[in-house]
Amino acid sequence: MLKFFDPLAPRRPMRYTGSGMEQTLFKSHPPFHVAFYIVFTKIKIYGGKAMNDFLFQIPTRLYFGKGEEPMVGKRIREYGGSRVLLHYGGGSIQKTGLYDNVLRYLKDAGLTVCELGGVQPNPRLSLCRKGIEICRREGVDFILAVGGGSVIDSAKCISLGVFYDGDVWDYYTGAKKEPERVLPICSILTIPAAGSEGNSGSVITNEDGNFKLGYGHPS
Repeated sequence: MLKFFDPLAPRRPMRYTGSGMEQTLFKSHPPFHVAFYIVFTKIKIYGGKAMNDFLFQIPTRLYFGKGEEPMVGKRIREYGGSRVLLHYGGGSIQKTGLYDNVLRYLKDAGLTVCELGGVQPNPRLSLCRKGIEICRREGVDFILAVGGGSVIDSAKCISLGVFYDGDVWDYYTGAKKEPERVLPICSILTIPAAGSEGNSGSVITNEDGNFKLGYGHPS
């Protein structure tokens, strides 16, 4: 799933029409979270009918449909990305072939890609700090998290730290309250129950003292 962060953008209404249903949704920014749900198999619901593709924003924007995965590069372009940090975990995306597919989609869209793998369950602050350094050094303007909740939380932490002069851990201890600027994030979700794709929260473990703390911006 893909998601993007911009807590400073204005609120505006958005109308959604699909499958005979029309409603007005509101998004707080363009967008603080954008999530592209990738469907690899047809999902069945009651009565044996296939679920229709949809767009859902809470303000996380969720793109659902079999054709969404190849759109990842285009979506990132639409939100202003050109230099992308590809962030992932321990290697399962290589085994499934998703890694190769995503790299191809990004490069086909003309995006420059650098990588940071190795996210563990209970994502570590040290890897987040490494990601912050990479983003600054390579001029990254977008983060793509491919994985589950730990990868997404780690990406959020990196996003918070890139434009902050202090230590990103300050957000988690409460020493720093609100970010002035963050990198946009998107995610391709590889498990159905992460939860992190649908909120602005992030939980990070600091190996120095083994502290595990969370942070979330109200936007």
